[in-house]
Amino acid sequence: MSDDGPISFSSSVRADEMTFHDVRDDEVTFHGDAGPGSWAGTRREGLPDEVTPGVTYRQVQVDFRIATELEPDER
Repeated sequence: MSDDGPISFSSSVRADEMTFHDVRDDEVTFHGDAGPGSWAGTRREGLPDEVTPGVTYRQVQVDFRIATELEPDER
């Protein structure tokens, strides 16, 4: 599936400076009738894959995208 499914959501955040005081794991879970091609992901600029608490990162951007194709109703 391309990342432009019939149902999609995207969000972006940019910051001159960003400091993480508390670092937690995150997860996206699809429930209900989401198709097998459901997809979620991020693109990060100015941030490492794993951030370090207390470190200030500069000129950062995070783009988040989630897309899905719903399965046809089997009635």
